[in-house]
Amino acid sequence: MIYSVDASSLIETYEKKYPPAVFPSVWERIESLVADGRIKVSEVIVDELGSRSDGVHEWVERHPEMVVPMDEAQQLAVREILDRFPTLIEPMRNKSGGDPFVIALAKVHSGVVVTEESPMKRRDRPNVPATCREFQIACDSFLGFLKREKWLF
Repeated sequence: MIYSVDASSLIETYEKKYPPAVFPSVWERIESLVADGRIKVSEVIVDELGSRSDGVHEWVERHPEMVVPMDEAQQLAVREILDRFPTLIEPMRNKSGGDPFVIALAKVHSGVVVTEESPMKRRDRPNVPATCREFQIACDSFLGFLKREKWLF
């Protein structure tokens, strides 16, 4: 099982909910999954995080093995996703452009998307969980990821 992690989960968990200075054992386990090749981040998400000045971008940069470069399979999956949900990217609303790439990475690798976005039911304003649901891709929050891994602290 691989996890395709959205910028929202990285930001929320690293900076706000589970910072490494307070929850080092969480991050030790995450780094173990990174080393095992089970936690992945699209290179587009790394670019998105690059505009931040906090520690999450530096943490990702220290783990290049988790960064997945764009390939043809992902490009085709992104095209399929955007053909069905073109408003998933809305440059005029300053909406992240990484969402379809997170979903495509999970789709190509039969993985699980990890995002902090709340599920929405409006088809005219899709987000990551709603799009995953339409493509039958598993999608969890970071807490859902912890439960899926059956981690206890």
